[in-house]
Amino acid sequence: MKYILSLISLVLLGSITHLQAQEVYIEGYAQNMPSGTVEVYEIVDYLTRYERKIGSGNISADSTFNVSFPNIGTQKIKVKINNNYFYTYVQPNAKYDLYVKDKSPYNPERPEGNLVEYFFGGLPETDINYKIIEYDEEILDFLRNNFRRTDVRAREFMYKLDTFNIEIREKYKNDTSSYFEVYRRYGLASLDDLSFIGASNRLQKFDFYLKPYTVSYTNDRYMEYFLNFYENFHYNLSRTKEQVFYNALLQSSPTLLMNALGNVYEVKHNLRVRELVLINMMSDLYYNVDYPQVPILNVLDSLAGFALFEEHKEIAKNMRKRLTELKPGVRSPNFEFTQNDITKQKGDYLGKYHYVSFVNTDIKNSMAELELLRALYLKYGGTTQFTTFIVNNSNQSVEKLKKKYDIQWEIVEIKKDDDIIHDFQIQTFPQYVLIDIHGYIVAAPALGPKPNGEYKTIERQLHAISRLKP
Repeated sequence: MKYILSLISLVLLGSITHLQAQEVYIEGYAQNMPSGTVEVYEIVDYLTRYERKIGSGNISADSTFNVSFPNIGTQKIKVKINNNYFYTYVQPNAKYDLYVKDKSPYNPERPEGNLVEYFFGGLPETDINYKIIEYDEEILDFLRNNFRRTDVRAREFMYKLDTFNIEIREKYKNDTSSYFEVYRRYGLASLDDLSFIGASNRLQKFDFYLKPYTVSYTNDRYMEYFLNFYENFHYNLSRTKEQVFYNALLQSSPTLLMNALGNVYEVKHNLRVRELVLINMMSDLYYNVDYPQVPILNVLDSLAGFALFEEHKEIAKNMRKRLTELKPGVRSPNFEFTQNDITKQKGDYLGKYHYVSFVNTDIKNSMAELELLRALYLKYGGTTQFTTFIVNNSNQSVEKLKKKYDIQWEIVEIKKDDDIIHDFQIQTFPQYVLIDIHGYIVAAPALGPKPNGEYKTIERQLHAISRLKP
């Protein structure tokens, strides 16, 4: 009996040890952060950039930390330490020792978080990070030494690039990492995207870099190349094919849309690629004024349940959510209005942070915050664009309201059922949205000028923006 129990104990101990071995460990030191949390996120898909938390831990009083998480294969992850973050790679059963630097005191606090530097301790040559760091440095050295204007004009760069490709293939011919093989291929492909005499044309690049290979969903180099190649793919359709595609979209039919793309060279050879491109096209077309949004959402709903490939179901689901939810990192909705015979739209505000407020004349608290908003405008109006959309149910004109509340920034009168209310998902008044210089959401809803329950206001973010280098 004792023998049997001992045997069972050994089996259980072996199972536990095996399970522990199937985790990735990160430990290290976080500069100037003697407390807080460490969180690890995997990138769910590269079309929506959704992240999923897979591990977390605490920072000790001596600024050391450790965190473990299940194996997710070789891929890129995001590590967030308090309001700092960085990206790194992991491979199965690995253990990493990191020194994470604090944000530079010379850089302003960024509202969306601070990207910081980190360093490895004792990284083995067999680790994916070691390989990628070395390979990326080789590419940079090649560009520093060879990508000169005279070379580009004289076809010299093309010959040097061919030689570099051969050298890279020879150097890594015995490497067994499939992830690194894909990473190398699309690192070289990015060089072929440079502008030089003799460079491959679009279809040549497709034939060489995309057509022969399967989709590498978790390889950031591959997905970056894939998304750049197929960005705004509808522009590559002939007028006839685009009309067929448009008619299929009106019927909200993924099957008809896949058929419409079936004779397009860059997607006709591979159903997996075609379906993934279709999902990406729905994202590109969602804010295109020439395409209706409801059928696009219907198509994504259908693909989320019945896509041909299992991976695409989650991507389609995430894409629909991404397009309809205002969250940091997503594109803000398009908007357009005409005031004093001048029409403005979202594109007119790019290049500057945009603080948008929504108020209603029927709600006293909503109007009361205008005075606080005026104080912020006087301090930060030079670095952040202020716009107030006002649902005006009073008998006063906008000009009278501006005079009454001493509004010196842009104010736009809208109706309570205006599209912009729906598109920005305004549930109450006042409500605020902060948009970055590229038209992406920083916060929605954003903090207001009045302290919330944690005594926080938008001023800290506006102050940080005012210190950003132009």
